[in-house]
Amino acid sequence: PIVRTLSFTGSTAVGKQLAKLAAENLQRCVLELGGHCPVIVCEDADLETAAKAIADYKFECAGQSCNAPSRILVARPVYHQFVSRMANLAKAIRIGAPDDPATEMGPMANGRRIEALQRLTEDAVERGARLEIGGRRLDRPGFYWPPTILTDVPSGSAILREEPFGPILTISPFDSIEEAIEEANDTDYGLASYVFTSSA
Repeated sequence: PIVRTLSFTGSTAVGKQLAKLAAENLQRCVLELGGHCPVIVCEDADLETAAKAIADYKFECAGQSCNAPSRILVARPVYHQFVSRMANLAKAIRIGAPDDPATEMGPMANGRRIEALQRLTEDAVERGARLEIGGRRLDRPGFYWPPTILTDVPSGSAILREEPFGPILTISPFDSIEEAIEEANDTDYGLASYVFTSSA
């Protein structure tokens, strides 16, 4: 039978290969690819609302959503306060089995994700990033990785270039909205971005 439409959800690398093949055969192509979604938190934002929204969306599926926030850019005057709020929310996440009603965050899909998260975390820390919370596999059966927050992440770090697809957030300060927008757009991924402000 003739394939009229190709639909794929997965990595950008595989998506590019499939799009090329579909184009050669003039087939429709619907691709849901990776994301590395930035969040800009402005100085006038309600920090509690922003932190709670980010934590809820990031950790509800253990970060395994291509639209989940991953790079948080925060106005410098409220940066430390925001990092503290995010760390406190992340520490309070109840991790457990998906079928337990008390669970707020379940496991990763497979062991490959654990290995990738370990590699991304270690690379960032070796380059000088500060590990605020999390950062290593939980000592229990299953593929459990805790909410992890990295700050002061150097620009060459893999975590800023590769889709984390897990419960890892990077948080960085910015001094102007122009700087924040430029940094938010400094990625090969598109998909989604978020802004918290009270002046829109």
